[in-house]
Amino acid sequence: MQITETNPAHTAFYVSAIDGAQSWLLAGPYASHDAAKAQVDAVREKAIAGRPRAHFYAFGTSGHGPETGPFPTPLGANWGLN
Repeated sequence: MQITETNPAHTAFYVSAIDGAQSWLLAGPYASHDAAKAQVDAVREKAIAGRPRAHFYAFGTSGHGPETGPFPTPLGANWGLN
């Protein structure tokens, strides 16, 4: 597996969504950028199921370094296992 972290100082990664000026961390934290990216489609599907307007949101990933967080998210990191 190729590592694709965009910033090597980041230590926690999240699935995020953006709607205009609003943004949310929806799932995570994950230990790698690849792990967060692997969840984007599933989180998008779950968000749309709960809020159809989410179809228009921009979904992606976000990360941060050890100086901040970890941040709680509505789904957590193991949400697909529940």
